[in-house]
Amino acid sequence: MEYLDYTQEDAYQNGIEYAISKYSKKAVKDGVVIGTIVFQDEQLHIDNVNIQNTDNGDTKTYYMNLKKANSIRLRKISFLKEYLYSGEVENLFDYITSKVIPTDFIIWCYKVFPLRNYVKQIGGFNPPLYKLPNEKVLLFSVDV
Repeated sequence: MEYLDYTQEDAYQNGIEYAISKYSKKAVKDGVVIGTIVFQDEQLHIDNVNIQNTDNGDTKTYYMNLKKANSIRLRKISFLKEYLYSGEVENLFDYITSKVIPTDFIIWCYKVFPLRNYVKQIGGFNPPLYKLPNEKVLLFSVDV
């Protein structure tokens, strides 16, 4: 299995119109792309109003730390059906989190179909410690 860069050109060929991150990768076996994990360079946004309206000091500190943290959005995971439960989804994600994305990053995503199924399969994604305005956000800390 080879893990190669998933480029903006790859994204355009697959109908993705948003700018993708340099951390996006694809798994290639015998010259065939069997799966992709696509990120977007989008920081997790926590509005200052939400931070200021929080009475709990621990919650406020948590929100401020999340806002300052390096973060990247997981946008899409796609694998050929025959590789879905072969361990390759997990292997590619492990490769990305151990060798590609800096260890001081937080990966975040929205808990939406079909991404939520992949996120559940990978494991390690959790809701924030304190409730965010958007309750569909999940977090994964690279430095675990």
